[in-house]
Amino acid sequence: MKASFPGHLIALQEAQASYIAIYLSGIFAFILVAYTTGAKLTRFQVTISSALFVLFAFVIGVRIIAFGAGINELLIDLRQYQSEQELGRYELVDKTLRLRVAMLVWGSGPIVALLFMWSVRHPKKE
Repeated sequence: MKASFPGHLIALQEAQASYIAIYLSGIFAFILVAYTTGAKLTRFQVTISSALFVLFAFVIGVRIIAFGAGINELLIDLRQYQSEQELGRYELVDKTLRLRVAMLVWGSGPIVALLFMWSVRHPKKE
């Protein structure tokens, strides 16, 4: 059982990294579309695209947070078999703190992207 921990840990990290790449790609794709065509879209088109984007970001963000929580739980289990120094670069983080920070980090991307879309559609007249 002890030997499978590192393999599971690496698998969770790889899965989380994949979802982070998908998340960032989606955020930047939405910003690119907002910049290039945001002012030309109808209100209906903006509403639908924004709703789909928020759904996408929510689902992917939940997966990222879940993988992070799984990594933390696995590290808690691994701590039973290895000392803190043997864990190397891995640090345990308080579950509540991890959740709050993760929600702040992964929740800010869609908000910023939606604000960007709003700024493109409602430019300040000078």
